[in-house]
Parts: sequence; C-alpha cells; structure tokens
Amino acid sequence: MDEKTKSETSRPSRAGSYTDRRARGADWAVGIAAATLLLVSLGGYLYHRDQLLAISREHLRVRVCAPPSLGIGRQAEFRVLTTGIRGEPVSAAVEIALLTFDGEPVLHHTSRTADDGLLQVPIPPQHDLPEQGLRLEVTAARNGSRETLEARLASDPVRYTTCLMTDRASYKPGEKVYYRSVTLGSFDLAAANGLPVQFALYDAAGNIVPQTRHKSAISRGVCSGAFQTSTDLPPGLYALVASSPTLQFPEVRRSVTIVRRSVTMANPKKDNATSDPASTASADVNVAFHPESGRLAPHLENRVYFTARDQRGEPVDLRGLLVDAEDTPVAAVETLGPGVGTFSFIPMPRGRYRLKISEPAGVTSEPELPEIDRRRDVVLSTGVGVFGAGQPLELNLRAAEGGIPLVVAAWCRGLLVGQKPVPTRVVGADPPQTAVRGAGEVNPVTLQVPDKVSGLIRLVAYDYRKSPPVPIAQRWVYRRPSGRLELSASTDIQALASGRRASVTLTVTDESGRRAPAVVAMAAVDKAMSRPRAASTPACFLLWSTAHSRLSDDVAILDASDDAEGDVALDLLLGTHDGLRETVAEPTAADTRPGFGTPPIVLDNLQPLRQKYQDVLDQYRRDRTRARNTLTTLSFFGGLGLVFAVAMLGLLDVVGGLRLWIPAAGTAVCCLLIGAILLAPLRGDAPHEGDTAFQSFHGPSLPDAPPPPVVDPAIGHVERPTEAAHQFAYEHGMDEAGDWGETGGLLFWDPFVVVGDDGLAEVHFDLPDSTSAICLRADAHNAGRLGTLCTCPPATDPIY
Repeated sequence: MDEKTKSETSRPSRAGSYTDRRARGADWAVGIAAATLLLVSLGGYLYHRDQLLAISREHLRVRVCAPPSLGIGRQAEFRVLTTGIRGEPVSAAVEIALLTFDGEPVLHHTSRTADDGLLQVPIPPQHDLPEQGLRLEVTAARNGSRETLEARLASDPVRYTTCLMTDRASYKPGEKVYYRSVTLGSFDLAAANGLPVQFALYDAAGNIVPQTRHKSAISRGVCSGAFQTSTDLPPGLYALVASSPTLQFPEVRRSVTIVRRSVTMANPKKDNATSDPASTASADVNVAFHPESGRLAPHLENRVYFTARDQRGEPVDLRGLLVDAEDTPVAAVETLGPGVGTFSFIPMPRGRYRLKISEPAGVTSEPELPEIDRRRDVVLSTGVGVFGAGQPLELNLRAAEGGIPLVVAAWCRGLLVGQKPVPTRVVGADPPQTAVRGAGEVNPVTLQVPDKVSGLIRLVAYDYRKSPPVPIAQRWVYRRPSGRLELSASTDIQALASGRRASVTLTVTDESGRRAPAVVAMAAVDKAMSRPRAASTPACFLLWSTAHSRLSDDVAILDASDDAEGDVALDLLLGTHDGLRETVAEPTAADTRPGFGTPPIVLDNLQPLRQKYQDVLDQYRRDRTRARNTLTTLSFFGGLGLVFAVAMLGLLDVVGGLRLWIPAAGTAVCCLLIGAILLAPLRGDAPHEGDTAFQSFHGPSLPDAPPPPVVDPAIGHVERPTEAAHQFAYEHGMDEAGDWGETGGLLFWDPFVVVGDDGLAEVHFDLPDSTSAICLRADAHNAGRLGTLCTCPPATDPIY
C-alpha cells in the first residue's frame, strides 16, 4: 500500500478521536458547571435554612386561656400552649404568677410545657383574695426567646344560690304565710351560715305589702319565718322576694296567690272520665322546634328537638316527614317520648322546611322550621346530654371551615367552671389540617370540670375571631351529683290514726349507706286532699337555680335512673323546655346578657409575633452581603445559562445527547427553585396558615374598688336566729265547703329539723280528727349533698 493510501486511511481515525475528545470535554464542562452551580445553590440554601431556623427559634408563640375571675373557695385552671412561629408544638419553661396590684405575690408556679406544647395548671381554692382583683403574669422562655403576657383577673367573693319555698302556694286573706329559704354555695353546694337575708311580699304593681318585710340571718343554710296577711288583702298574684343586702346571691322570687274563698279541689280523674271525648278531639297539632345549638346553621348536620301538643296542651305522639320547598323528603320525624323527640338534617342556606304529619291522621297543618341563619358556621352537639358523676363533658363541634378560633366554656349556677380553646380542624389527619368549607368536620372536645360541679350546666362556644368574643352556639346538659342523701321515714302505723299524736323517725344516709347529719324540712299532708308535690330542694338547686325557670315534673327528672332510657328522657326534657331555650347572640356583636357571663380570658401573641418575625426576615434580607447576593443571583441564572449553553451546542452540532441534557436540566430546575427561595426568603417561611390566631380578650375593665352593697335603711339590724327548730303545727278544720280548701291538706310543716351525726331525728305532730291517710315529704342538705323523700306510710321508698 502506497503512502497516499495510508494517509487517506488514517484520516477518519484522527477525526473520530477528535470528536470523542470534544464530547468528553463537553461532558466534563457541563458536569463541572452543574456541580459548581449545585454546590453554590445548596450551600446558599443550607446557609439560608440555618439562618431562618435561628430566626424562628428566637420567636415563641404563647397562648393562655384562663377564667376571667377567681373565687374564694373555688378551684380554677389555666391552660398554656407554646408553639413555634410556624405552629409546631415546642416545649418551653413557663412561669405563672398571680400578684396583687401592690406587687404582693399570691401564687407562683413554675413548670414546663409538654412535648405537645400544652401545660394545664390547676389553681387551688384561694381563701383570701384582694377586692380589687389580681394581676396575672405568664412568662414563657425557650432558646433565648422570652415572652410575657399579662391580664387582670376579677376577685369574686363566695357566691351563693338561694331557693325559696312556702308552706303552700295559695292563701286566704288573714292567713299566715310560712316561708323557708335554703342558701348554698353555688360551686360546691355547701351550706351558708350567718349571711343576712331580707324578705318582702310584693303586689302586682311592684309595691311592698305592708307588714310583710322581714329580716333574718342564715343558720346552717336555712332561713325561715312567717308573716300575717291582712284580712282585707285583695285577691291576686303576689311575689315573695328573698334578697341579699350584701349582694352575695341573686334575688329570688316565689309566686303566692291570695284567694278570697276556698275552692273545692277537683278530681282530675273524675273530670276526665266524665268529659266528652268528642268535644276535646282536635284535628290540629301544635309543634314547636328547638335547634340544639340555638339556631340552624347551613351546610352542617343540625339536631333539632321538638314538642307536639294538642289544643289542650296535652302531649301527642306523631310521625311524619320533614320536607323542603319542593316536597323532597329530608328526614323522618317521630316522637321518642310523650310528645317529644329529635331528628337531624343538613339545611341549605336558602332552604325552607316544614313537617308533614302522617300520624295522628287528619292533621292538616304543616309546621315550619325556624329560618336558617346563614351567618352561623358552627354547631354544638352532645348526643344525649346527660353525664355521670365526675365524668368529663364530651361534645362535638361541627364547623363549616377550619381555623375558627373557638373557646368552649361551661357555666353552672352562674359560675364559669371550665374552659378549653378549640381551633376547628379536620379529625384524623396527621398532622391536623384545616377543614374545607362545607365539609362539616366533627371536632371532638373533652372538657374537664371539677368533681363538685353537678346539676344543669350550660355549654357555650365563643368565637374569638373578634374581641370581645361572641357566643356562637350553646346548649344545656345535666351532670349527676357524685354525692347524695338518702332519706327514709319509719312510723308507728297505729299512731297515725286520726286525732292522735304522730311520731316519725327520720333516717339520713349518704351515697355509701353511712349515717350522715343533715338539715331537713319536713311536711305531712292529707293524702286524699294533697295537691301535686311541691318543689324539692335537689330539683331547685340542680335545675331551677340555673335555668331561672321551674322545670315540669322535676321529681321525675331527679328520680330518673342512670340507665340509657332515663338519660334519654332527661335529655329530651332539657332540649325542649321553654325555660332553657335562650338563643345565642347575633354574630355581629357580643352578648352581654348576665346569663352568659364574662367569656374566658384568652391571651395570644401570634399576631404581634408574626409582625415581629416579618420585620426580622426583612432585616435579614437587607443585611446580606454583596458577595452573597451575587452568588444567589448566579445560582438563579446559572441554571438557565447552562441549559442555554447545552442547547447551543446541540444546535451547532458540536455535541449533544441526553448525557448533557439530563444534568443540565436537573441542575437548572434545582438552581431555579433554590434561587427563587434565596431571592425571596419570606416565601414558604411564613407562619403556617393552619395555625389559628385568637383575638386576645383581657376580660372586662374592672373598677378600682367594688361597689358597696345596697342595703335598704328600713331593714335595720339583722338578728341571727337560734338554731332551735321552727315548728309550725296546723289545726285547721274543714271550712264551709267541706274540705281543706287552699291548705291543700297540709297537716304539719317544720322547716328546720336538725339530724345529728347518728343520722336520726324524731319528729312529732298532732293529727286532726278528719285525717284518712297521710303522706310525708322531706328535703335535706348537708356538705354539698342533697336528698328528698316523698312517701305514704307504710311505704318508705326514697326518691332522689
């Protein structure tokens, strides 16, 4: 082979070698450029992340929830939550101090929040509080960050609740009115002692009836007395009023009827038996609807209680369908008890709903439900609202959207006994996420209240999107007492004969069966002439005193067993009773009615903390050096430049392929993302949107000194009675009508029977000649326990 041929053969080999070297050079260049850009970008990002973490650790969010006041002898609880600026829970050192306004310490507590950021601090009962109130200081510290929140707490004296009773409901002019008041602590139902009480009888015009003003003092929780009515007192409705000159319990009233002549008591069974069924039949039914939370909220499952009554007011069992404006069935409706029931449905914002009744047959009316409140976005539900003794209160909050700052508070006899912040969230998500509008997510809430709290409790959900907060949903529940008194009476049956002196032995035991002391009011009535049983002390304190309205059939409520059937019956009564149907306020303004009380104090530094965090981030961005900004700019645009270079090499057919495009494109994407973060450090690092901000509520403004009690000068000096029993025996004979008339068959009434430590007391009274059979009634209280008895010997079964 000649030289020319050898030369031509070797040329392609040299050309291929050159191309390979060029490709390898391009690969190395792109790889080195990509690696350099990634190192610069990642280095800047890691530095940026460390700086933001350091800044974040310097900001500590603290949220405090506390009662607006502390009461003497009443325990309370403070809740402290510590989180980072982005909402993640963190543990922090917490210091809680209660100080007088002179700086004197009352309570000091130091602890740490748990890993979930929560700290619950029980405040033991205080026995001495300054009248001007207290200053609350909560300080939390973590990683050099220190936050202090302050509020002013009111100082409450021991608050009492009073129940007022008379020996009977109606009197003739000239007869004596015997009365008895029982005053117990609102928190623990402990008997008051030594407090002054003033009594007076008011006519319909609000004027005091002459010679009926009386003053006395409480002994072992009881204050009793009597006044003579005038023989020319006009018939009508009057009010016996018991009030506290020192404002330690609210004024209470009891209706008293003055009748001109005796009215023979009718026999209801006889009247009903002789009445014409055709004359009382009705083709119409009155149905009243009571939404569980107070008002119907759209897009959420609402539970509605209802009552069904005929034209005479008697309960009616019914069945029917709830339909909308297009007659589309929405829910089946059926009574669960005598004329009462519940049903659930999801209303639409502009929907109108009515009830079509199928049973009883022949009903033509179609009762309409209340209008939908389109501004409501929260519904409160408890299921059967009856809880056992000592059990926490469990409820559900349905919300139309997430991130609503709510505080659930429990009120019992005018006292705030528990509170808990509840930002609405989706249940079951980990971590919890905010709910989507219209989802109606269920937010379960468990509210702990002191063991001593029992009776009727009002649950209120407050909306803290504004300050002062607005009550947005509420309902009543019942918590059974942990302790009770059991009463029994033993008598000599032969001694109960007409015209003889009766002897009754009262035995009082506690819930464990041990003998217990007590103060008892006792009455004996003629069984044939007696009227329906008067109010019992347990019903008065556990029901009326909170509801400000007498519940019907109160004995049946408290005698309801602890089984499911009894709980449902009690829940239906609570949900349908008119005296408990107080609606919540409009969502545009706070409700200042006394029944709701002052909302809990909530202190939240999130909003000012966010502004502070933003200022620090802005300062961090301004303080970055020119070299750091230059590297950030290079990392941002370097990726684009690398992709452009690879594209040009391919277009010029210099070099190309996936081995260049894959690292170039990957590096470009990383550089663009990281560069965007570095150019705008606030992006993605603001507080978590799901972290709900509560508007701080510091409670109402407090006066420098409490107002002096208003005492009527005519009351004069209050005398403390002796502790001897005040016994009033009756020797009424039959009147011209031939019966006991308005006395209701009352034979004996003693408002102050003292049962000793042995749990026994003897009661003696004379019986008139005309008595056929007697029934004994007794109400007892002691050390927070209540009990009642209604028995007709020889039966001795107690009723609670």
